[in-house]
Amino acid sequence: MSDSKPMTLLLLEDDKITTKEFESYLTTRTDVTLVAKTNSSHEALRLVKKHRPEAIIVDLELHDGIGSGFDFLQNLRNTNLNFSPLIVVNTNVKSPTIYKNLHEGYVDLIFCKQQADYSFEMLVNAIVFSRKHEKDSTLNIVVEKSPEEEQQRITKLINIHLDRVGISYKHKGREYIFEAINFMLHENPEKFKELSPLQYVANKHYMFSSSVGRAIQTAINYAWKKTAIEDLERFYTANVSSDTGVPTAMELIFYFYNKIKEEL
Repeated sequence: MSDSKPMTLLLLEDDKITTKEFESYLTTRTDVTLVAKTNSSHEALRLVKKHRPEAIIVDLELHDGIGSGFDFLQNLRNTNLNFSPLIVVNTNVKSPTIYKNLHEGYVDLIFCKQQADYSFEMLVNAIVFSRKHEKDSTLNIVVEKSPEEEQQRITKLINIHLDRVGISYKHKGREYIFEAINFMLHENPEKFKELSPLQYVANKHYMFSSSVGRAIQTAINYAWKKTAIEDLERFYTANVSSDTGVPTAMELIFYFYNKIKEEL
């Protein structure tokens, strides 16, 4: 599907007010469209097969609905779909253990409705952003999966690692980090001697590399201030300068590049 067409969304949500407000917000967007909504985990699976949405937004706890988001995700995982929708959890549940298990299972993005900077705009922007990069494949290696499937896997891994350390979508630096890592994973390391990841991103956006670096550092500084120290120590194991207490832009980019490269 062309990115010029609105991205199709399916919503599994039991809260009527949230659903109504979300639908109202979507009327302000031309890049997404809601093809179906339900508060039933069983009905959601039928609607997925019928509408083939590009992204599915799932509430984990359906207090006023049927079943649960967990039921839906398990059933979806056991269903042999011939397409790969983006799976997005949008929940009040706050549990690093549950988040970790969801990421390692079937979920691409996770949003907590209780986080301070949460908004429908953030949620939809992240979904659209992920779609854009899933379509942008320049991988030039021989694999059993198609280039699109391989790019989808890369997109998911990058988002998982950035989510774990709390790099927020509200910062432009998140997009730049993604693009830098994505670029590196598609290029021979020798290429970095000619074109650094920051310069690649800067060229793409017609900016100075110093401006890109500052935006990334802002996103990193915010994450290291807001994310629980236990999560940072668990998911970012490289040494951090004792002077600043946070990694630099290039340190973080290379750390996750090397980590993801090992996982591919």
